Amino acid sequence: MTKFVVTEKKSLVKNTIDNSQVILKAAAIVQVNLHREDVAEFIQDGNNLILKLQNGDVITIQNFFVQYEDKIVSDLVFEDNDCAFLWFDWNNGAPLFKDISGLEVLLPIASGSSSGALLPWIAGGLAVIGGTALGSSGSSGKDNNESVNKAPQVLEINKQQPISVIEDVPKTGVIINVTDPDGDHLTYSVSEKPTHGTVSIDSATGGYTYTPNANYNGSDSFEVTVADGKGGSTTVTVPVTVTAVNDAPTATANSVTTDEDTAVTGNVVGQDVDGDSLTYTVSTNPSHGTVSIDSATGGYTYTPNANYNGSDSFEVTVADGKGGSTTVTVPVTIAAVNDAPTATANSVTTDEDTAVTGNVIGQDVDGDSLTYTVSSNPSHGTVSIDPATGGYTYTPNANYNGSDSFEVTVADGKGGSTTVTVPVTVTAVNDAPTATANSVTTDEDTAVTGNVVGQDVDGDSLSYTVSTNPSHGTVSIDPATGGYTYTPNANYNGSDSFEVTVADGKGGSTTVTVPVTVTAVNDAPTATANSVTTDEDTPINGNVVGQDVDGDSLTYTVSTNPSHGTISIDSATGGYTYTPNANYNGSDSFEVTVADGKGGSTTVTVPVTVTAVNDAPTATANSVTTDEDTPVTGNVIGQDGRFQKIWCNPLISLETRNLTPSQK
Repeated sequence: MTKFVVTEKKSLVKNTIDNSQVILKAAAIVQVNLHREDVAEFIQDGNNLILKLQNGDVITIQNFFVQYEDKIVSDLVFEDNDCAFLWFDWNNGAPLFKDISGLEVLLPIASGSSSGALLPWIAGGLAVIGGTALGSSGSSGKDNNESVNKAPQVLEINKQQPISVIEDVPKTGVIINVTDPDGDHLTYSVSEKPTHGTVSIDSATGGYTYTPNANYNGSDSFEVTVADGKGGSTTVTVPVTVTAVNDAPTATANSVTTDEDTAVTGNVVGQDVDGDSLTYTVSTNPSHGTVSIDSATGGYTYTPNANYNGSDSFEVTVADGKGGSTTVTVPVTIAAVNDAPTATANSVTTDEDTAVTGNVIGQDVDGDSLTYTVSSNPSHGTVSIDPATGGYTYTPNANYNGSDSFEVTVADGKGGSTTVTVPVTVTAVNDAPTATANSVTTDEDTAVTGNVVGQDVDGDSLSYTVSTNPSHGTVSIDPATGGYTYTPNANYNGSDSFEVTVADGKGGSTTVTVPVTVTAVNDAPTATANSVTTDEDTPINGNVVGQDVDGDSLTYTVSTNPSHGTISIDSATGGYTYTPNANYNGSDSFEVTVADGKGGSTTVTVPVTVTAVNDAPTATANSVTTDEDTPVTGNVIGQDGRFQKIWCNPLISLETRNLTPSQK
């Protein structure tokens, strides 16, 4: 196994790694106990440096080519026996070694400062490989965390991207010069809305449309947040200047009626959204009379010609003094003088929230045709009337009860009219309550509280009950207050809802739906591992079984090695092979960490029992030589397991002999 010493360049923190995978968190010097000649091939794989060794092993240094703050990069140092320092430059995909004066040149701070702390633990001649950056992060030691995400970046000069807009005219634009060091796909969203307008944005491109409020001019702004989808974001402010344009004024003028030979006054009412001072002039005189107007207020006096009755009109132009103007027609009716009609109207009674019909009865001694109009509306309801018959429909305001009235004017069409009051009594009835409930959001496996708010115009006491239970959880409610607690089913996420009925105890009720959104959260995986038993000197296979309720893909790593053996594991399946140390028997264990790649993990211990087996003894014997008919002595040397015993025979003949137990 190849051993690495990883020292972060800024902090000078050193970690030792005994693994074929090195993950860097920051710019570092990576020292490896290899000679340069031990490497058959150097490969750049994205931000990773891959070393293919002559012996077939493969070493991966993740995030080696990342460029960190202040453009600091990582370097790789090979042990060498000739005390030479060589810098390995990645030149168009090919390695190039260059001489350097010492390791101090690899540090981001000058020699003689805190960099001196690095030199005492570096021994022997070294060769150095350096890399260029693509953008990520890494780790040292045995920390296998994911790379740290780089937030999107925008030049300080582009933090504000002002635009100019013409009043009442939408403006399109696009957020520019936002980049992501990691190359992540960026999304755009409005994080602070404008005060005096609206803005919509294309989340994929940053193209936006700003629409100022009607007739607004002045300053405004909005903010756009640019996010990389991995927790990194930056905000761009768009100051807006809305340039004023002149708006033409508007004007209204009611028709007026007067008796024959009788002057009438009225007002042309002008409005200007720019607040300009308005002037009023008669632009077209009436055909059957004369008119005078106050140029500052729009108040006018119309005088019909002597003895004229019928229709007439005149036109008034309202100008703002800045080129904007509008013209309104004032219709005039001059009624012949005659006898006014008379009218009667009975009082009416109706239930709360119930319309009632009735009639105003008019009479005219001249036999003129009469018209009926509502001249004074009711205070607590609305009324419509048939102008030809005087039949009316009165509708009380919702939930009102008590007294009301309205007035009807009966006219004979010749200048005569009378007005009658219609008294109304509205009788109280029970009103059903109303209720509102906001949607609620909660995390998976987390209860949430809320309130159903009931109101009753009659002031009745209300009770709250759950009339339809949620499909994916449970809910309890306080029947007196409407306060509820919703608890989602275990591991459920998505949409849900339940219904609450609010009753007033007098037969009135209403039902409201409470929408619920349950937001998904990551669940850590679980894992099980059976204990295993194997004979001494015999490997054994097994499996760590991981489960994840979110369905995430799981990875398996040995987080604590066994004390009396070695272990290898399949990171995708959890299948492992445990090999006990030679001649070891007894208890052992190791730990496996199962991770879901989203921050959730669990660690399980695998107990191992290594059963003792008898090891056959070994023996050695040297050849001997003797003369014919002459005895010779020698030794047969036996060894067994953890002890040694020598069998001795002072005289060995050429015949085969079996050793007795006393000789062992």
